[in-house]
Formats: sequence, C-alpha cells, structure tokens
Amino acid sequence: MNRKCDFCNSSDFTNIYTKEWNIVKCNSCGFIYTNPIPDDLSVFYQKDYFKDVRHKENFYNKDGSPKTNGINYINRIQIIENFVEKRGRVLEIGAANGAMLKQMENRGWQVEGVEISQEAVTMAKENYGYNLFFGDYLNYQPKEKFDVICMFQ
Repeated sequence: MNRKCDFCNSSDFTNIYTKEWNIVKCNSCGFIYTNPIPDDLSVFYQKDYFKDVRHKENFYNKDGSPKTNGINYINRIQIIENFVEKRGRVLEIGAANGAMLKQMENRGWQVEGVEISQEAVTMAKENYGYNLFFGDYLNYQPKEKFDVICMFQ
C-alpha cells in the first residue's frame, strides 16, 4: 500500500528506483523514501547479501575470509560528529559487520548496534567482539539512552 510523505504528508511522488523495493521522491518537499515499506526487511539481508559484488570487496578478503579492517566510514562519522559537541553513546541501526562501530569506538565513542542479518552479527562478534542485537530495531530494548542514533542506507 502506498504511503504519504512522512515530512509534508503529500501523496504526490515520483518513483526514482525500483529493484527489491521502490524508492520515491516527494514532489512537494523532495524527501526520498521507500514506498511502500516492505513487510519483512530481513528477507533482503540473508547470508548471501554481504557476498554480492558491492559488499564482497568491502567485507571479505580475496580468499573469502572476513576482513577485520572494514571500509573507511570517515564521511559518515564526520556527519555525526558535526552535530555533537562531545563523544558519547552511539547506536547504529543496521550495523552490518560492525566496521563503522569499530571506527567510532577508535574515536572515543561507546558503541552498540542492531542488525537483522545473522551473518553480519556473527562477523561483528568474530571480528570485533561486538554483541550486536540480532533482530528488528523495534524490538531492541536498550538499558541506557544514546547521544546519537544513526541509520545509513
């Protein structure tokens, strides 16, 4: 079912991308969003998701073993750090294999993550020792508040 824009409530949009789902752009305010929202996102993030062409070189070595250094997330980290005065607690929704969290931790952040891919949760544990929450972020019950909650893509 199509949904209205979350920002301006307009139902006038243009489809700009279709593959697994539809990405639309609101013709009133320009907000870009998924329409409709898939019922179950986890079906898109199964074991082979991280082995496709765009992820393979970022997350795996040539021999197929998981990379432990990940990719450089400095642009994303700088976006976050431009909005806060000091390092604190950060939650990444869709933390993948934990590589961005590791870079944030190296910069002084206390990190936690939520991920719907069991493969990625396993990689985060093996590569960085992170115990990411496995499941939908709506089911995540943190014990403390966060200074930053981020979600990319």
